[in-house]
Amino acid sequence: MKIRILALIFALCSLISFSACSSNENKIFINGDVEETIEVNTIFEDKGVSYPKDLTLITDGSIDTSRLGRQQLKYKVYSSDGELVKEMHRFVMVVDTTPPTYIATDTKTYYVGFNYTVNDFISEYSDNYNNQSTIVISNNNFIFTSAGQHKVSITFTDSSNNSASYTTDINAVLDIEKLIYEVYKNQTYKISSVDTGIGSHYTRVNISSEKSFSYFDSGSLHYLEEVETSLGRRATIQISANYGDFDNASISFHISGIGSAYSVGFATIDATKQSATVNSFRSTINDLNLDTSKMIEELNLNLNIVLNNFQEYMKNTLHLELK
Repeated sequence: MKIRILALIFALCSLISFSACSSNENKIFINGDVEETIEVNTIFEDKGVSYPKDLTLITDGSIDTSRLGRQQLKYKVYSSDGELVKEMHRFVMVVDTTPPTYIATDTKTYYVGFNYTVNDFISEYSDNYNNQSTIVISNNNFIFTSAGQHKVSITFTDSSNNSASYTTDINAVLDIEKLIYEVYKNQTYKISSVDTGIGSHYTRVNISSEKSFSYFDSGSLHYLEEVETSLGRRATIQISANYGDFDNASISFHISGIGSAYSVGFATIDATKQSATVNSFRSTINDLNLDTSKMIEELNLNLNIVLNNFQEYMKNTLHLELK
């Protein structure tokens, strides 16, 4: 009989303990969402857990909002005698959905032929997650090859593939003399500026011992190259044009003799083409009494080499469009 009473008491106590535990467990729950999404590098506020005051809560883990990905908080609620009453988890997904930001520069003058980078259009750019060096820029090199309106488009993309685009229209100004000094800023000894004495001047570049380029402030430009000729005298070919009128350029074949004697022939070519052939001279000065047909033959032997060098210099060195 005594054993039965003890068993009954134990069973009753167990039932009471289970009932109390079950009752407490129903009063324990996570505040807020179990699954949360939060933007990177923002403040995470843990809403915590609701539980009876006679129990103890221990939180395991932390949320690092500077790190992308799924992170976890573990909550454990214990009874006063140290027994685990309930364990729960909160999952926080740290994401990057914010595109980079930028501040455009104030209005400035842009010149034809100059090299420009993103810093010439954007004074500042940043991202909420990436540092500046890891932001991908779609275009960081701009050269305007002709005067007038040009569209500039730049896209900034972070490592999460968030993008921000900047687009603007600029007016490129042609100033060949300014361009020459920019191109040869580390070789200014090659440049000379000469006053013509009639209210104008020209700027000359000694490209090499055989080549030179000059630009008059009236707008005409001249490319000159020394060539070899079987005529046995110093000879040069010069291509001259007003900027923007290269399809109607003039060419001169100048052969110098002893003293001031020389022979020269003039012709018109389309300097935008890959090749040219001269069939006749005009306004020929022939102090050396050279055979005109022989001069034309010698010119055509060298003309396309000089023409290609002229085009390469204009496009690749001065970045000027032949049109």
